[in-house]
Amino acid sequence: MTLCATKHDIAAGRKSGCFWANCLSGKAAFTSVDGFTVVGDSVLILQWRDSKELSPGERIIFERITAQSPVTVMIVEGDAEDMTVETLCVVRHGIIGPCEPADLESVQNAMRKWSAQALADLAVC
Repeated sequence: MTLCATKHDIAAGRKSGCFWANCLSGKAAFTSVDGFTVVGDSVLILQWRDSKELSPGERIIFERITAQSPVTVMIVEGDAEDMTVETLCVVRHGIIGPCEPADLESVQNAMRKWSAQALADLAVC
């Protein structure tokens, strides 16, 4: 799910509620983030997708922000409306991990594990 149509969509005459596409250069475009939370210095970003394919821009952003800060990105492939899950990919330390088969419970468990680690890191400070 994208935040808005791209400049290419607008040029093709597709309607868009986005007024920011003409503010960016080249092929740059905004992407949506489905959720994020912060515990201490740790950040968790949830990206829910209907396929596991990332755009080149998303790949670059996720690799860079996780390499340079205590950010973890969980990419869930599935249907957000039905809450069905096919795979889970975790991005940490600038590395996009393999997409593993998953279900809703395994995503919840991964979030619990992240939360416990974030709290443990907070206790060390």
